[in-house]
Amino acid sequence: MNRNTVLVVDDEKNYIDLVEIILRGMNDVGLIKFWVEKGHSLDNIESSIKDYNITHLITDFIMTPDLHGIIIIEKALELDISAKNILLVSSADASNAARLNSVTFLRKPFTKQQIINWFVSTIA
Repeated sequence: MNRNTVLVVDDEKNYIDLVEIILRGMNDVGLIKFWVEKGHSLDNIESSIKDYNITHLITDFIMTPDLHGIIIIEKALELDISAKNILLVSSADASNAARLNSVTFLRKPFTKQQIINWFVSTIA
């Protein structure tokens, strides 16, 4: 089984930790092999995508004025992460992200099963 490397970007540490716990649970039962890299700045995110061969991206939509999901997703697509492997999460309406129609959107608060279903759909 190939290792999937997930980059999780969110300004709320509790959501980063929650996603990591969910993915670790999937790893523990043999559904996936993965490693989570946490990103906090655009430079850090870009270098993580390049240096760690990121296969999946989970990013918050609204973070800081200088860093939001659209910028991160556009950078990820530019660096050849498949759009089906990108999950945009938000507690706000993300209708203005409609141009990213191949990216999956999930509203916060999300459930463990929603994260699992998305991830499994990307590796099936």
